Amino acid sequence: MPGLETCPSCGSGFVQPLRSTRHKDGRLALELRCPECETLICILATHAQVLAYEEHCDVGREAIQTAYARCVAESMEALADVLALALALDLVTADDFARARLPGPVVRRLRPAG
Repeated sequence: MPGLETCPSCGSGFVQPLRSTRHKDGRLALELRCPECETLICILATHAQVLAYEEHCDVGREAIQTAYARCVAESMEALADVLALALALDLVTADDFARARLPGPVVRRLRPAG
C-alpha cells in the first residue's frame, strides 16, 4: 500500500505537505500537493502514517543536502583549479585584488558672479 508520499493520481513519490490540523481523536488532517500533476490531496492520517511520511521526507532531505554539498565542493575545486592555472601562467597580479574604484559624484564648484 503506497504511503502519503505517493500521489494517487499520477503515482509520483514527491508529494509535499502544505498544511496540517490535529483532530481530537489524534489523527491529522493533512493537505498535500503533488508537484508533478498539481493534485491537492486532503486526508485524515494516523500517527503511524505521519511518522512513515516524515521518515520518507527526512531521507529525501538528506539526499538533497548531500547532493548540494557535493556540488559546492566540485564547484570550489574547479575554481581552485582555474586560479592555480592562472597563477602558474602569471595571469594574476596585485591589481586583481585591489578594491575597485567606483566613479564618485561629479562635484562642480560654482564661482560667485562678480
